Order: sequence, then structure tokens, then C-alpha cells
Amino acid sequence: MKISKEKLQKIIKEELEKAQQEQEQEAPPESKQQMAKKFKQLYALFPKVSGLDKTEILLLDKLLTSAIKLSSEGSAKVGLLKALKMLGVDVDE
Repeated sequence: MKISKEKLQKIIKEELEKAQQEQEQEAPPESKQQMAKKFKQLYALFPKVSGLDKTEILLLDKLLTSAIKLSSEGSAKVGLLKALKMLGVDVDE
């Protein structure tokens, strides 16, 4: 089976991006710059998410916007921990 140079480059690029995303997912962001990078990655992945309806999209928008707003106004740690607990996310402190 022959693979064109362009197809091979595309496959390699996709695999490198996938490996990079997996590595970055292992280490949580520890700075605003790292968090900004994480949001860029999520932005790129979001169009690929299937099964979201209009209500879920609006709820995600409100959740993210509220979390960022609370964080910018002061410590949102208690509220964020409570929300994560309700979502069933295990948070190691």
C-alpha cells in the first residue's frame, strides 16, 4: 500500500498533536499562562465534541463564564470545589 507524502505528513502531525495533548493532560496547569494554553487546546477540541445540545452548550457557557468571573473577583476555591464534587470529580488537594 502506497501512502503519499502529504498523507504521511498529516498522519505524523495528528499523532504528534495527540501525544502532546495526552502529555499536557497529565500535568494540570499551574499558572495563568498554562491555563490559557489549556483553553486554547479545549477551543480546538470543542468542535469535535458530539452529542451536545443547545441547552448543554448554554450551561457550559454559564459554568465557565461564572467560574472565571468569580476567580477574577476573588477566591472562587470553595465554589469551584463544590461544583467539582457535585460533578463527581475527585480533587486532590
